[in-house]
Amino acid sequence: MPDAVAYTSAIGCDDHGQFECELFHTPPHPGIPALLKGGSRRRTFVAGRPLYCAVLLLAAGIDVATERLPIRAFTTADGLPHNDIHRIVKDARGLLWFCTGDGLSRFDGYTFTNFGIEQGLPDSSVNDMLATRGGEYWVATQGGLAHFDPKGTPGSRVVASSDADARPMFTVVVPDDTDRRAKAITVLREGRDGTIWVGTQKGLYRLDRSQARASLRPVEIQLVNSYPEGRFIEDLLEDASGSLWIATAAGLYRRWPDGRSARYTKHDGLPGDYVHTLLRDHQGRLWAGTRYNGFFRFSADATRAAPVVDFSVTNRDGLPTNWVFQLFETSAHRFWAATAQGLVEFFPTEDHRGRRLHPYSRSNGLSYQEISSLSEDLAGNLWLGTNAAGAMKLTRDGFVTYGEQDGIQIVNGVFEDRAGDVCFRGTVLGAARTAFEVRQDALSGHRLAAHTRFGCFDDRLFDWFTPAAITGSIGWAQEHTTLQARTGEVWLGSGVGLYRFPAVDHFVQIKTGRPLALYTIKDGLAVLQVFRLLEDARGNIWISTTSPTSIGLARWDHESKTVRDMSRSPGLSSLKDDLPRAFGEDSAGDVWIGFSRAVARYKDGRFTFFTAKDGVPRALSRTSILTTPAGSGSHPCRVDSGALTTPARSARRSGSTPPRKASRATAPAS
Repeated sequence: MPDAVAYTSAIGCDDHGQFECELFHTPPHPGIPALLKGGSRRRTFVAGRPLYCAVLLLAAGIDVATERLPIRAFTTADGLPHNDIHRIVKDARGLLWFCTGDGLSRFDGYTFTNFGIEQGLPDSSVNDMLATRGGEYWVATQGGLAHFDPKGTPGSRVVASSDADARPMFTVVVPDDTDRRAKAITVLREGRDGTIWVGTQKGLYRLDRSQARASLRPVEIQLVNSYPEGRFIEDLLEDASGSLWIATAAGLYRRWPDGRSARYTKHDGLPGDYVHTLLRDHQGRLWAGTRYNGFFRFSADATRAAPVVDFSVTNRDGLPTNWVFQLFETSAHRFWAATAQGLVEFFPTEDHRGRRLHPYSRSNGLSYQEISSLSEDLAGNLWLGTNAAGAMKLTRDGFVTYGEQDGIQIVNGVFEDRAGDVCFRGTVLGAARTAFEVRQDALSGHRLAAHTRFGCFDDRLFDWFTPAAITGSIGWAQEHTTLQARTGEVWLGSGVGLYRFPAVDHFVQIKTGRPLALYTIKDGLAVLQVFRLLEDARGNIWISTTSPTSIGLARWDHESKTVRDMSRSPGLSSLKDDLPRAFGEDSAGDVWIGFSRAVARYKDGRFTFFTAKDGVPRALSRTSILTTPAGSGSHPCRVDSGALTTPARSARRSGSTPPRKASRATAPAS
């Protein structure tokens, strides 16, 4: 058995269309430290078929519910003034503003700049901020509405709007009502006509700047008076007709442009009375999130008719909780819900797997369960605010990670089957003959047995299995020992020989399928342990085998359906200490093989070797053969670990013409 194995961790095409393989040098039983799924889809090629890029670095989970999101947390340790985030607002310049329990914070992509009572805020608790279309900033605090002038002079003294002799950083506007709840500003919105609407804990106001002194004028919408919380304004939204919608604990209100208003509750068809959040999506549809009844979509015309609820989502539909803090739609039209039990992506028209909801919790990498606010930066990253653990950035097109806590220890190979599912060969934790319900055991720290398995991922679930036909050892060599040929037939290398299964669309179909053949020593293999596989352009299967005492090279012929021992081919010396570690094929149909100390080309029935004097690096234990698609302008062979990119010296010496550019990339097995 060799003391080192080279394996390919990623197979794909670079930005110039060149076929790429990433190589790592590992022991014979390698462990791969993480599995990352790229959020940005990039076409690569495996065995001539497109495959969405996947980078193998640790194992995958049992289902998507435990994937780890590309999340980074931000707390007071990173510069936030407080870990209680009430709202996150993006201004016209793309800066993010965090409204926290201890002031306002501006994030420029690198650092937080904080503003609190020391700079003139009337209260440390900031509930909202409005960046107007005219470039002004207004801040909603528990102690009043503050106009924010970034170029003004900071000071700990609260400056009223009537003070015209100074240019303070913050100028405070409060209602005439001396009730502290009237001063507690909860939400700010700018209307299409420039009106600034102000929600408080004691009703609705409008900012009046017609006089020299700005003031807050109460707006009567017939709020309930039976209990104080019923006058608490949770959110504000203006629709296409100019009506203002007001979310409260006592129902949903509508104020028409002429000043008339109406209140709607569950008696009018709403799922519930306590409305937290309002959203108008890119199609103009109206949505509302509630405290106790999930979220719903409603429609309303310009008349005085009650709104019609035409769609709703609750915990009965898979929502983790009915408590929805905020609804948010990104610039890419992705729909998100911040809930008391995590983040939820909602698919209004179902995704390609028929899902409506995709919930994420702490098991997916969230730093805290209760998500109180959502926003988006200029790069399209989603920002999450919590009420106790600061903020999180969910990177757009980042990597989603599946880890050992999900029950998988190693992924050794990855490929795409004819149905488009991504398939794996790796090591899974759990019982030998179960479906690996191991999440709780893995999280508890119990040591679990590891078993080599095959698996498929359909963008929703992982299905891990051992084909029923494999009764012997799967073997220790896992990299590049599994492939689906162009005919659809599946080839599995094992410790007892090479299995050939009938053509299938879904790789998982071999779970119960019967193999067409099992090729062993009696069929032409030198030893039973398969080490590498390659399908060439003619449909032949190249086979490298190894054992502690012997090494073999064979080729299965697609016409005769038999295995031929290639170890005695012209030009090939003894394989005793020279293991075939990597395969590749160029556009001329020449097969290239990376050995322990050299690289060889098989052409016209003969092997030609290239060594250090031809430019091959000496450290060939990391050899990988890469091929180049047509039009790339590169020679179709390259040794990944060194400087050899073309056997030009040999070509010049022999007077032959270097091979033409490849028209197709042929990859080794996964």
